[in-house]
Amino acid sequence: MRIVVDTNIIFSSLLNPSGKISDLLINSNDFFKFFAPDFAVTELQKHNSKLLKTSGYTQEELNFLMRMIFKKVELVDLNILSKESKTEAIQITASIDKYDAPFIGVKCPTLDRRQKVDKRFNF
Repeated sequence: MRIVVDTNIIFSSLLNPSGKISDLLINSNDFFKFFAPDFAVTELQKHNSKLLKTSGYTQEELNFLMRMIFKKVELVDLNILSKESKTEAIQITASIDKYDAPFIGVKCPTLDRRQKVDKRFNF
């Protein structure tokens, strides 16, 4: 099964590396294939100081955890998405949360239309 991962999920797995979310991301590659927009890395880097403060990790520990997680999450360059995928993603998220459009855009060309990305989106 292919799953698009929101940046908040990655954030959560970094803050709790022994939790269920982290375990799922790191140890379920035989069952799931995870995707995220490529800007997820940049978004996490913007919150680096918050991650360090909240987690109590050193920078080296945080970098290690990020490498572990991003080995399991395939980053998708949004520039390669078709215009149709981008338009569809914007239409789907327009009345919910326009900032989710990139995550839906990642889903549009790669995943089965019947899967649910989020309980708010019923494909």
